[in-house]
Amino acid sequence: MEALPYFILNVMIWNLLANIFAAIIHIHPLFPAECFHADGPIGLFPKNEYANQILFVIVFLCILNCAFALSFTFPYRYFVFVYSAHLVKTKMQWIFFGCICVHIVFCTMFCVIASFFFLSYDEYRLKKELPFRDGVFCYWSHGWRKYLTMLGLLGTFVFTLFIKVFFASLLWRHLNKMKTSLGKNTVELHRKFLHYLVLVTVVHLVFGGLPVVLCILCALFPYISYTEELTMFGIFVLVNHGTIYAVASIVTFKPYHIASRRVLRRLFAPHPAVHVIKVSSSMHP
Repeated sequence: MEALPYFILNVMIWNLLANIFAAIIHIHPLFPAECFHADGPIGLFPKNEYANQILFVIVFLCILNCAFALSFTFPYRYFVFVYSAHLVKTKMQWIFFGCICVHIVFCTMFCVIASFFFLSYDEYRLKKELPFRDGVFCYWSHGWRKYLTMLGLLGTFVFTLFIKVFFASLLWRHLNKMKTSLGKNTVELHRKFLHYLVLVTVVHLVFGGLPVVLCILCALFPYISYTEELTMFGIFVLVNHGTIYAVASIVTFKPYHIASRRVLRRLFAPHPAVHVIKVSSSMHP
């Protein structure tokens, strides 16, 4: 149980990083040209398409790691409930080390695949579609490089969603089985936390996963009508995902709810005046 706040903190850290990097580089699709235009604070620096590509990859890397971080919570919660005796013997450091290794392996694989995704402005083959090169970076419009990256992104979201649904279903089944053998308070505690995990997963799916899938499909088929507008809508929803997730966590997770109320009460409650009385320690004859 003591590791659960760290799992939630892991999700929030990746979410915060995604918001920070997304604030640095603002992505605008240039469909039907299979290119993007980078705007925002990054425009204050000298124009470099490789820097735009790197920041673009970092933003998606943080988003995907956020999905992985949330998926870690479901199997951990399941093992706490079903195999608590074995989990007590396992040091928390090894659990954290395993999660870090997953993040490192995934980041390495994603960076290697993403390195095949982009091509330089001058190498883009459909010259008639190209806008002015200032802040523009392009990706392969055909071939395995394009489909490997796009389908890899989709596969990652499907895989993390499968982990969440699979372990949530197992945990729910065991909760119903153990109603009679466990205390009512214990079962209710696990059920409440499962409800919290399902709710934040729905928030991630609706405001994080679906917009990313929409953007990927538009990038795969840029010649369909309104792909540019749909992509901009997906980006708009995605950049507001962090705020919605934070509000959902505070409202539904009781410790966060209590802590936030305490903070707000201290900030806005009137502070009583403090009167200081000076007492002299010197003795006069």
